[in-house]
Amino acid sequence: MARRLLLALFNLTGAGILAIALWWFVPSLSSAWNNPARHFMGSPGVFTLPRWPLYALMCIGMAATILQFLTFAWSALKGGKA
Repeated sequence: MARRLLLALFNLTGAGILAIALWWFVPSLSSAWNNPARHFMGSPGVFTLPRWPLYALMCIGMAATILQFLTFAWSALKGGKA
């Protein structure tokens, strides 16, 4: 019982910390999406790349990891193996 509670607590803590990171990162994605001319990376004249696709992938990855943490926490509370 204690093992399951600790696993659930660990996974909920991970989901919470990553949710805070996602909350703080979304404005960067919004800014890069709304002002694409100002948000490029690379060497001008050689190779440049817009930042919004990278930021979007990072947000998708964080959201998917949050869902995975929540799934593991639910599984631990229900008695499954996480």
